Amino acid sequence: MDDEKLSIIDHLEELRRRILISVFAVLILFPIGFHYSLDAMRWLKEHFYANLPLQTTAPMEMLFTQLKIGAAFALIGAFPIVAWQIWRFVAPGLYEHERQYASRFVFVSTFLFLLGGTFALFFIYPAVIRFCLSTAPADLVEARYRIQDVVGMATSLVIAFGVMFQLPIVVYILAVTELVSLETMRKSRPIVVVVILTLSAILTPPDVVSQLSLGIPSLLLFEISLLVSQRSVNRKIAERRRQEEEDRLREEEEERIAREEEAARRAANPEPEPTTEPAAEAPADDYSEYYDEYYNESYHYADSQQPKAKEKPTRWQVQGLRRDRRFMSQALRKRTPRRRK
Repeated sequence: MDDEKLSIIDHLEELRRRILISVFAVLILFPIGFHYSLDAMRWLKEHFYANLPLQTTAPMEMLFTQLKIGAAFALIGAFPIVAWQIWRFVAPGLYEHERQYASRFVFVSTFLFLLGGTFALFFIYPAVIRFCLSTAPADLVEARYRIQDVVGMATSLVIAFGVMFQLPIVVYILAVTELVSLETMRKSRPIVVVVILTLSAILTPPDVVSQLSLGIPSLLLFEISLLVSQRSVNRKIAERRRQEEEDRLREEEEERIAREEEAARRAANPEPEPTTEPAAEAPADDYSEYYDEYYNESYHYADSQQPKAKEKPTRWQVQGLRRDRRFMSQALRKRTPRRRK
């Protein structure tokens, strides 16, 4: 962890700078994605909707669809830069051994994002289309999909799977840096299931097939992440124990060398034996006899004094106490209650 301590304002300024760099990267790549948006729509039509006519029902629908595809391409292309900015913001708060485990964060995160997007586009998206077509019999209705819905479902699935495939990195970093133990994550499986299914419902189109297609692989990734993290944690624990054993042996060796050097030094320079001289008598105190005599007299005087027996109260004293008690009880009964202010 860095020795320089930053204030909350410095952290917010650093976060603002990282976000601006990520936004600028997306904006720079947006025109390129917008330029190839029509080619992407033609590719979708050719591979997934060859036998279905696509239509548009609004004047500005094609423009907004191109903008959506351009934004998706820009986000996918700028993801390595975004991941690098996240790593640069988090890295100063980690220790040196934690940075060693998380140094490959950018490469692995980009690979998992592309893997998730590819899996969604070539496996999940065709399955969702087949499911949608199976719910509309050809002898009853004619399927005509809008281009905006087709592109929106494709981009939503690609980005959602890319984001959810970052789960192994999150689990790995939490386990290796010991922010959350693996045992705690295993015990929290019901909570993880609810969170993953909720995110799947939010990130995917509103159909059960898309939600389960994202939720089930995410749960499998979570379990695989626990297994991979367990191996890394075991290796880290073994390395730590080995380092502790080496430190212990080194300390014992240093202590042994220090004892040998001390013994050699004493053998080379023997110290003279200390001479035993009688201790000097303390000077006589002129008042010591007076103190002893005074103490003895006080001690005998205290022993001679016997405690006096407690005298029995007279009849008039008892009557006076009873009268006073009766008067006080009557006064308390007649007292008006104090009002709260």
